[in-house]
Amino acid sequence: MDTLRIGIVGAGMSGDAHADAISRLDDQRVVAIADPVDALREGLAAKYSVPGTYRSWEDLVVDKSVDLVYIGAPNNLHLPIAKAAMEAGKDVVCEKPLARNVAECRAIIEASERTGRKLFIALNHRFWAPNQRVKQMMEASEIGRPFLAVSTFIGNEFARMDDPANWKGTKEKSGGGVVIDNGTHMIDLLRWWLGEAVAVTARSGRLAISAINKEEDTATLAIEFESGVLAELSLTFGARYSAWPKGFCGAGIRTEIFGLDGSIKVGNDGRNLQFIKQGTSYEAVDAADISTGLPTSPQAHFATCIREHTQPIVTAQDGLAALEIVEAAYKSARSGQRERVNA
Repeated sequence: MDTLRIGIVGAGMSGDAHADAISRLDDQRVVAIADPVDALREGLAAKYSVPGTYRSWEDLVVDKSVDLVYIGAPNNLHLPIAKAAMEAGKDVVCEKPLARNVAECRAIIEASERTGRKLFIALNHRFWAPNQRVKQMMEASEIGRPFLAVSTFIGNEFARMDDPANWKGTKEKSGGGVVIDNGTHMIDLLRWWLGEAVAVTARSGRLAISAINKEEDTATLAIEFESGVLAELSLTFGARYSAWPKGFCGAGIRTEIFGLDGSIKVGNDGRNLQFIKQGTSYEAVDAADISTGLPTSPQAHFATCIREHTQPIVTAQDGLAALEIVEAAYKSARSGQRERVNA
């Protein structure tokens, strides 16, 4: 395979982000875009000189000029698009979450196994060097045995969440609110760093917005891990204003992990990685100064995996595991009780 030919379904923010990243790579090219909204589709095609455009994703997935399909459509379309694309002989990159629920996620994975096509999930936080360095520090036990993690996502999605006509946050198209959305990123990172989760106690609600057809805009999760680590995860899409981080532009992301011999803080505020270890002084490092030897471009990495038949650093099974925790959180929020993961 020479130039990898990409088709993107969905010309919104995620489609634009993927098209921009792909445009910077010499070994792949976006050849087709599908979106039912004419202005979005044609605007993105013009921006990146994409020759093929479709109103229907059904037409894109059977386009013989497409090798790999990126799915940036609403979550309720992930399963039908992925299944049709793989049955048409295409490999697939799917935005997070992989699906609206565990059952749909397993159906996508089954389609990949049945067709022999590769399936990737764009959990892009694993490609950020500070998060990768945390993984390496945890594997090397640099802060000793961990016992507590405190994680936060402060987001401003107020406009889209409060718009009854927007799909974001609806049960039908999204599968839920902030927990299944950006919560998936945070849950995936906690699991990557701390191991498998066994139980969740969650509280959630529509606390900031007024659109009654939307699910939770705010949630707190207490996650228990097999290792004995306890993690607290706070999430919101309702923060139009935040004093943290300085210059808040709609997303404040931070996780602190405490071990017997040190602690780590990672996030998008100030120095991106900060840590202290027993017998050493405090250190702070910017993302630009961290090199881990791991891939930092999902788009380049997925293409390498296709060409070299290698496993990605984040798999569809990781996407499934994150959704199992999400489902346990939703079950707990409904029951008011502690719920087992994948029970």
